[in-house]
Amino acid sequence: MSPFTSTSFGTTAYLQSVGTTGLGVATNFQYAGSGEMTQMTTPLGGVLQWTYRGFTYGTGIAVREVQNRYMPMYAGAVWWFGHDDAGDAGRPFHSYTQAGDSTGSKVWAFGTSPAGNLAVPTWNAERSPGNDDYQARGFSWTLDAAGNIYCNATAKYLNPSAPPTGLTSPSWPSSTTTQALVRTATSCSSRCTISAPGRRPGRTTSRM
Repeated sequence: MSPFTSTSFGTTAYLQSVGTTGLGVATNFQYAGSGEMTQMTTPLGGVLQWTYRGFTYGTGIAVREVQNRYMPMYAGAVWWFGHDDAGDAGRPFHSYTQAGDSTGSKVWAFGTSPAGNLAVPTWNAERSPGNDDYQARGFSWTLDAAGNIYCNATAKYLNPSAPPTGLTSPSWPSSTTTQALVRTATSCSSRCTISAPGRRPGRTTSRM
């Protein structure tokens, strides 16, 4: 059954379990009517559950994606992730994904390749429960002589926390700060920029 329109396309069989030979235990799976996996139970009784949603990009392409993830046996524990839905409605891909729990979160940001035909990672960060960056890395992309895209440089931010007043936002990622980076090597020196919502990195180290 289509998860978009509920139209039926006939019947099919889903993988219900995967057993471990000789141990008599198995990992079990449950699905929604559309075939989207809603629960996995491990041999020791651990449970992961998922809910899904539809999302339409600025190109008009509609997709199904995970909306929530649950681990029921940990009462009060929260695992979450988010996107810039309002902005992504005008883009061909999610500009960032942030996933976290009570111990902190990780953020992955994406942009277009130099040729403009691919989505590529532009930076990622590890954040504290207070949403402060304590490690971040930026990626620079270019094309070789044959027109193939590759990552030609990275810049690592060390402990880029406690940004100056006015450069953070309690409603991240509604504010955006652009930070100039300096990349150095034995044979070249150049500058690049990285857009980090609501954060200004501190000192940096780099490698080319």
